[in-house]
Parts: sequence; C-alpha cells; structure tokens
Amino acid sequence: MRRVLGVTLVLMLLLSVQAAYAGGPPFPPPTGDYDLFLDQVELRPGVTTDIHVKVFVNDQPPYPRFGKTVFAINGWCHSAETWDQYVEALFVHPFKGPTTSRVVAIDLPGHGQSTLPTGISFGELLLDDYVTAIVATLDRLQDDGIYSSEIIGHSQGGLLIQMLQERLVQSGSSLFHEYGISRAVLLAPGIPAPLEWHFVDLAEEFMQFLVPADPVLGWHFDVPAWMWPYVFFANLDGVPSPDAPTPEEIETRGYRAPGSLFATMQLTGYAGFPRPEVSPGVFGLQSGTLLHVVTYEDDQAVYPSEGTALFDYLVCCPWWSRNTVVEGEGEVHDRVHDLHISNPNVVIEAMSENGWFVW
Repeated sequence: MRRVLGVTLVLMLLLSVQAAYAGGPPFPPPTGDYDLFLDQVELRPGVTTDIHVKVFVNDQPPYPRFGKTVFAINGWCHSAETWDQYVEALFVHPFKGPTTSRVVAIDLPGHGQSTLPTGISFGELLLDDYVTAIVATLDRLQDDGIYSSEIIGHSQGGLLIQMLQERLVQSGSSLFHEYGISRAVLLAPGIPAPLEWHFVDLAEEFMQFLVPADPVLGWHFDVPAWMWPYVFFANLDGVPSPDAPTPEEIETRGYRAPGSLFATMQLTGYAGFPRPEVSPGVFGLQSGTLLHVVTYEDDQAVYPSEGTALFDYLVCCPWWSRNTVVEGEGEVHDRVHDLHISNPNVVIEAMSENGWFVW
C-alpha cells in the first residue's frame, strides 16, 4: 500500500512539473496575439485543408515566461475566436498554480479562417476528420516548438477530445504519452455512446438551420446571429442570459461558423449516423492525463447529471480528476451552454474552487 502511495505521489509531482514547463522553452516577451497557418493538412487520402490557429498571448505583467500553453477546441458552429472572453479572464484570474502563458485555439476545417476541404464538400466532413485535423495540428505545432500541457474543449470540442484520447489509447498511446498533455478540460462536453444524452432527441429541432445544396459549402448548418442567444445562451426556460453577447457582437467578434452536415448527424446520431463511441476509463490513472468535466446548472444541451455520468465513465479514480457543476445564485438562471463566453469568470472561479488550477 505504501509503495502504491509513493508511486502515486511521485507521478503527481512529475505531472505538476510537466504542467508548469511543458509549454516548451521560454520565449521572448510578446507583442500581442498572432495567427498561425498550417498548409495542406491531410484529413483523408486526397482530402486536405489549411488550418488556422489563433494564439492568444498573456501579456499581463509580469509576463509568465514559464507558464502553461493550453490547446483549445471550439464547439459546434463556433470558431477559435469564441475563446476570447475566456482567455481574457483566464490571464488575469488570481488563482494559485502554474500561470497560463498562451492559449492556442484551432479553427476546425471550414471554421473561422481555416479553409474548406479539397476533394469533398464541407458538409461531408465527419467528426473523425476534425480529430485528424487536431492530431496534425498538434504535431505541426510541436515541430515549431509549441508544446501544450493542457487541452480544453467546449461542447462538440469536448467530444473531440474524448475521441482523440480514444484513438490514441487504441493505438497504444495517450494524450500524455504522445503530446505531454497532462490535463484535459471538457466544458459542457458532447456525450459519446454508449452513454445516454437527452440532446439526441432534440436533433430534429436543428433541421431548421439546415442549408441544402449550397454551391460552396454543400449541405450544412448555419445558425443566424440573431438566433445565437436563443440557441447557445438560453436557459432551461428558453430565456437568454442577460450577459449574452448581442447578435452584432457575435458577428463582429467572428464567433459564427458553419456546421458540417455529416459531422452534426454523427454528433447526434441522427438519420442513421452512429454516435462516436468512447471506451470506459480512457482518462484513468494509466492515461497520465488529469480530467476535469465542467457542466452548467441551466444548460439546455448537457445536463449536469449527464456530465457526472460521463465523468464516472471516463475515469477510474474520482480523486484523480475533477467534476464541477457550475451553479447559479438567486433567481437569475444564466448558467448556460456558452457560459465561457457570457460569464467566463464564473467558470474559472468554480474550477479554481474545486482545486483544478492548483494541480
């Protein structure tokens, strides 16, 4: 028993050191956020795309030269720009533990400034193609000396992290062993099979956003800016959060992106598409990656009970990772699906109180 405890403590110490320094060697003081473009990323044989990566740099004095680098994945019909409010709050939050030096946010194929795929239409992209794009991006970033010690995904992005870990584990590796990623954060994540997810029964309602046979994108989904507050910022009663951005802000900040037809069908298991499957325990102790599942009390898309069930399914030792439900106060029910945009300080504070940033 003492030997097991000793090994565990040593492993935790190594992970703590790795988390603090896995962002790669110290780099010069920043001049501000910047963009990276990765050309000819192969998604399938004969199918390529150019990937855009937005790098948010922490320029708050004193500049954290040895802080963490976090890799971020956006949600359905979102772009890399949707991390802007979360990143701004993260950089100034006075929590203990390793400081974040930069957040590297990917634009998935066809989202934001990433190009449409060649060889197939945008609507034919699958979630598996997104995972392949993430793998290629992580590889290319490491070739350029950018190493991430933490990965965070929102909604569909959270499901993509689970799919990525599943792919790596099935090949005999993991996020930690392949990329040195010692922490994974899933914000209101999509739920994989075989777990139950009430959202799949709502898939029919999203057909209103389907755009058929577009000459550029093919069949795809598009949520108009005026509908965003009702789709992504509404509580269980359908009332948008008072802190939600306006349709004008959603447009000017570049939050909106199209949703692939096939990827969306796969996400919800609609029209005969099988939902992605993830094996139990893929974020167990042996994976080397601490997991934090975060859900919101008033979220229409992912219920806290579903997040807890997911957490129990993905990890083998609850003390090894964290599960947080962000609850509201008073009569204002605004703990909604895109809370990391409308009120990121609430998310970060809840995670901090649960000990996440100290690890």
